[in-house]
Amino acid sequence: MQLLRRIWKDPVWSAVIAALLVAVGLSVWAQVKGLWPAVGRTFASAASWTTAASTVANWILLLMGICVLAVVVVGVMLLWAALTTSAGDTTPVVHKYVEDRFLGLVWRWKYGRDGTIYDLSVFCPACDYQIRPVTHTSWTDPDTTMFECDDCGHKVGPLRGSQYDVESQVERKIQKNLRNQTRPGTEA
Repeated sequence: MQLLRRIWKDPVWSAVIAALLVAVGLSVWAQVKGLWPAVGRTFASAASWTTAASTVANWILLLMGICVLAVVVVGVMLLWAALTTSAGDTTPVVHKYVEDRFLGLVWRWKYGRDGTIYDLSVFCPACDYQIRPVTHTSWTDPDTTMFECDDCGHKVGPLRGSQYDVESQVERKIQKNLRNQTRPGTEA
């Protein structure tokens, strides 16, 4: 059952299975409607046309037609892709600036196609172990976030604000460095 589930989720095998199901369904429908003799005549006509006498062998014409059809399909797909994407989305934004030090910690991130920052992660500056921040909340005091490495014990904080607030501050610092084209590794 697990194998069947894995095959069904695979994009290639699920397409093959779907095509087989459609073929079986069409075969049953053709049998019920009595269309098989007409299908046989169509294939026989096509076979006789490809071997019929003409100035140029028909099989060569058929081969050229298939090539032209392939070129037209590719051209239509390229035209469709060019018309459906806006000018800003045609190429993904690629930045080499994906790591910096802020607030005494190492931060790494990725960029989306539109240039937005995502997957912002924090690492220990001493041993490069990924840190899970812990936010402390209180009714009387503002939220604070502590960054402690589980591997080497290095601590940074408590920093003012929740984890969301600290990550927002770091993201704004990254955006500032991108705007000002500041050298990575220098805290502003």
